[in-house]
Amino acid sequence: MKIKELYYESFVEDYPSLTLLIDYLVNERKLLTLLDDVNNLQPYLQDHVKSKMNARLIAYKEYLNCKKEA
Repeated sequence: MKIKELYYESFVEDYPSLTLLIDYLVNERKLLTLLDDVNNLQPYLQDHVKSKMNARLIAYKEYLNCKKEA
């Protein structure tokens, strides 16, 4: 399965955290592409990086909200 398929499913099934994570890694950080395999997401879903990633996603979400309001 490709990341773009998972991204679509996360959007349709209303998993906003997963949608935001993929958006962040693909569009903001450019660490992955939508054509990559979903297994490439595994390093970002591990417990030992969870708190750091959550903080980054909160900041990214705030950044997106500020862009929308401008």
